[in-house]
Amino acid sequence: MLALLAPAACHTQSGDPARAHDGAAPLAAPSASVADDAVHSVYPLDVPPHPLALRLCEALHELPEQRRTACCKSAPAATVTSECLRMLSYAIETRALVLPADGVDRCSQAMERTYAGCDWPGPFQPDLPDECRGLMQGALPKGAVCRSSLECAGDLRCRGVGPTATGKCDAAGAPGEPCGAAVDALAGYTLQLPLDHSHPDCVGFCDRRRCTAERPPSDGGAPQGSPNGLPVPPLVARKAKGAACTNDVECVGGCIKPDGGKKGVCGPKCSAR
Repeated sequence: MLALLAPAACHTQSGDPARAHDGAAPLAAPSASVADDAVHSVYPLDVPPHPLALRLCEALHELPEQRRTACCKSAPAATVTSECLRMLSYAIETRALVLPADGVDRCSQAMERTYAGCDWPGPFQPDLPDECRGLMQGALPKGAVCRSSLECAGDLRCRGVGPTATGKCDAAGAPGEPCGAAVDALAGYTLQLPLDHSHPDCVGFCDRRRCTAERPPSDGGAPQGSPNGLPVPPLVARKAKGAACTNDVECVGGCIKPDGGKKGVCGPKCSAR
């Protein structure tokens, strides 16, 4: 689903990924020669890769696929690494956000641990490690043009942003204001969704595209702020290999039912992508 966040993908990585960019001037905006009515990504398509962005995006997307390929002895599938890389590189280069190197180190190490061994393959990826959440520090003040809520300082939200439209950093919406309609491409490709806690959409809750102070009866008590405005289920501990199960979502890996019955045991399930 992430591939649908942007209308055009960057399939090649240009430039030298190892080249340092500290102190570089902000990147130029997209060429004015593009037709006014053309639909294009909110982030420029031709962006030199930033070393920190490269390390993080490879840890988030390339490492899991490499480990799956090795565990399942299968051909590697396509990843969204290049989209993650170009968007995050641009945000870093334009100083819209800061990505600490030590945070990238911790995330990379946590991803290595999460994908160690071969018990985890299944229809669902393992939960993103806590070390990989909240890494970006937004630098844009209230009222600034933004391309992602990750670029906004503090808990400001990039209101009105979409894959092809910029927004503006603003405070969480008051009751009655619209919510839940924006799609944050950078947050999606860097696996930082949902943004409810770090950059809340509403002061209270998002119910049917409108902020409300009252908790919606259908949300299970969880604040809403995901791109589709729907409740975000809480993360629950998944069962380890060998535990009894009835469905895949319970397990690290999948729920294997050799006899085709209703009950099974958790274990690696390479056949389910």
